[in-house]
Amino acid sequence: MDFDPEVAQIVEEIRQDRDHSASWLSLRAIGALRLAAGKSSARTTADFLKEMREVAKELADARPPMAPIGNVVAQWFYEVSQTPEVEKELDSLRAFAILRGEQIIKARRGALNRVAEHGSQLVEDDDILISCSDSATVVQSLTIARLAGRQFGVYVAESRTADGKAYGEAMAEKMKAQGIAAKVIPDSLQSIAEHAARSNKALVGADSILDNGSLINGSPTLTLAQAANKEKIPFYVVCETTKFSALRLVGRHLWLEEGFEVIPPELITRIVTEEGIIKVDQAIARAKHMARYLQALWE
Repeated sequence: MDFDPEVAQIVEEIRQDRDHSASWLSLRAIGALRLAAGKSSARTTADFLKEMREVAKELADARPPMAPIGNVVAQWFYEVSQTPEVEKELDSLRAFAILRGEQIIKARRGALNRVAEHGSQLVEDDDILISCSDSATVVQSLTIARLAGRQFGVYVAESRTADGKAYGEAMAEKMKAQGIAAKVIPDSLQSIAEHAARSNKALVGADSILDNGSLINGSPTLTLAQAANKEKIPFYVVCETTKFSALRLVGRHLWLEEGFEVIPPELITRIVTEEGIIKVDQAIARAKHMARYLQALWE
C-alpha cells in the first residue's frame, strides 16, 4: 500500500533516527498515525481501518528493538478498531482516531513524569550514582531529586559508539545544566569497575524490557550491570511500561541494533515505572498485557 508522502517520510525518519529516545520516537509515531488518519482518502470505515492497520504495522516494524514504538501504535490501532464509532459513519471514526492519538500522547507524557517522580525517590543525600548511555528519564529523575534539595554525584560512562558519538557525555552535560555534579568516565572495564566500587547505586534507562525481564540498552550497560553486581550495589532501571516488549510472545522477530546490549534479569535489582517500583519477574505480566494490542495488529 502506498502511503501519503508526508506519512512515509515520518516512517523513514523514525527508521533512520539514532539521536532520539525510544519514548520520543513512539510519540512521533502516534503523530504519524494522527496525520495518516486526517489525510486518509478512504471512503468506508473498512477501508479506513485497513489503511490505518498498514500504517501502524509499518511504524511498528520500523524499529522493533524499541518496544514503545510498536506498543503505542498497536494500542492506538486496537482502540480505534474496537470503538463503537466503527459502526457509525467514516467521519466519526476518523475524528475518534485523531482524538485518541492526542490522548495517548498526553497519557505517555504523564507516564514519563510519574516514572521520573518514582525514580527520584531512589536518590538520597550523599549518594554516588553510576550510569551510562543517554536517558532523558534518568536525567529527569535526578533533576527532581536535585530540586528537592538532595546533594549527590553521578559517574557517567562516556558511552561512545563506533561512529564517535558519546551518548554518556551528552547525558552528563544535561545533568550539569540542572546543577547535578556529573563526571564522565571512560568506557573501559577497568574504569567502570573502579568507579562502581566508589558508587552506592547504579541507575540506567531502557530501550526495551523483554518478556523474561532482560533489558535492552546502549553499551556499556552490560559492563556496568556486571560491575554493580560484583560490588553488590543495586542496579535500577527507570522506564515506562510501554517499554515492556511483547514481540516474542506474538511470534515477531526481534534483533539488536548496533551499539545495544542485552542485560540478563538476574543483574537487575528493580524496575522503576509509572506504576511504581516493581520486581523484574513482573515484567512478564506487563508484556502479556501489551501482547493483546500487538496480536490485534498482526492478526
